[in-house]
Formats: sequence, C-alpha cells, structure tokens
Amino acid sequence: MGRGLLQIEHRRDDRASGRIDALPSPLSSGFAGLIGTGPWQFVVHEDYYLYFTEFFDGDVVRLDEQAFAANPAACKALDPDGRNLCMSEIHAGRQLKELKLQGDRLYFAGYQTFGWINRSSWTPGVLYNGLETLRDPERRKWGELITGDLAVDPGGMVVLNDYSARAVYRLYPTQQ
Repeated sequence: MGRGLLQIEHRRDDRASGRIDALPSPLSSGFAGLIGTGPWQFVVHEDYYLYFTEFFDGDVVRLDEQAFAANPAACKALDPDGRNLCMSEIHAGRQLKELKLQGDRLYFAGYQTFGWINRSSWTPGVLYNGLETLRDPERRKWGELITGDLAVDPGGMVVLNDYSARAVYRLYPTQQ
C-alpha cells in the first residue's frame, strides 16, 4: 500500500460553523498506489453515511458521519496501516465511476464491472465481472465494456451505457 503521488482528502463542509474538515481517504493499493485512489462519485444518505467510489482502487467506501461527530480527530488522520477509522471499503472491481442509491442497494458501475452492495448490512450483493459477455461475440474488436453512466429505477431495473459498442443495456438484477 502506498500513499501515492497525490494526497486525496474529502472536505466536509459544516455550514453551521463555517468550517471545512479534510478527511483523508484510505491508502491506495496496487496500481492506484502511484497516483492515489481517485474518489469519483459521491452519494449522501440520511442514514448518516456518505458513500463514494474510488476509481483507481475499484472500491466503494462508506464514511460514517456519526463516528466523525463522536471523534473528529480519528477521522482526520490515517492509522499506521493507512486506514481512516471512520471509513470502510468493499473492493468491487476496477475503475469504478458510477454510484446510485435505490432502497437498500447501492449500485456501482465501472469498466467491466457492475453490481450492488446491501447498504444496511454493508455486504456485497451481486457483482458482475466481465460485462463484455453481454455483447455480441462478433463485436469483440470494439474492446472492453466502458460504461460511464448508470440509472436505477425503483423496481431494480438498471440501465448502463457502453461507449465502445455505442449501446445501452437494461439489466434486471436478482432480488437477493
């Protein structure tokens, strides 16, 4: 694990007091160790959690706002192992970009990866790797699935775009 060339911090704006808190992301691993984790998409929920994807690490991260309120100093620094004690991570693929919340599911998408996490239990639900299998085998010359957008309706239908194929996919995840 390495700190990377860039120190990534999330700034928490407390409008009541006028202060901004900088919260460091957990340290990068693998390739991301060279450039940082690359926080990409953020979702805030009234359950006192902030969720975000780390593009280069391929993680979905949860920041516990109640833990921050109880001990802000613990959230403003990394422990000796490079973790932020107010954040927990689930590795979910690679180059994660999109993040959407629908009910108890936190859906994510990135290059060749799509899935969801059970928000209340903070456990992976379904992870689909190798989404290139959704495409026509004759079109493998287009390269990997590269998705840059994600939408989820209340019934769980998911729509992904595919830049390479110039296509849109509708997926119906299982109701696990």
